[in-house]
Amino acid sequence: MEIFLILIFIGICFLVAKLTTSRRQPTGSTIAGKAWVTDGDGIKVNGHEIRISGIDAPEFDQPAIFYSGKSINHGRLVKSVLIRKVGGKPVTVKVKGYDKYGRVLGEVFCNGEDIGAWLVSNGNAIAAYSDKYKHLQRNAARNRRGMWGFKKFHDPRSWRKMQN
Repeated sequence: MEIFLILIFIGICFLVAKLTTSRRQPTGSTIAGKAWVTDGDGIKVNGHEIRISGIDAPEFDQPAIFYSGKSINHGRLVKSVLIRKVGGKPVTVKVKGYDKYGRVLGEVFCNGEDIGAWLVSNGNAIAAYSDKYKHLQRNAARNRRGMWGFKKFHDPRSWRKMQN
């Protein structure tokens, strides 16, 4: 009986692994559907967890400080901005690959607009892991948009390191 249960468990694990890997989309393919925002740089589309490529947004619990001295939850603010932009709306994701957590890395478009570029241009995310949006980040910083208008904020990568 014990061996039978072990074999059933192994079979279920194999089936789950097979179903999970079969949902992987090849690089260059697209995923389309309604966007459900999970954080400042992540969405779900048709059951796929998507990480917007080329950017990094503040973590959900990450603070920022206005020049007045008032502190806000920067990550929550950016998530709400992204919800207003794409939440529940149809998007198209161009698959670029997968991150270490198994999420799709992709360029996200809503009504033809590159959402990663939009987030960086408005100072709601930093250009990260590539140079694609660096020019947009320089412009946002120069014009003190979004995070660049705070007295103090953290690069999301350094914030995560400080938390560990």
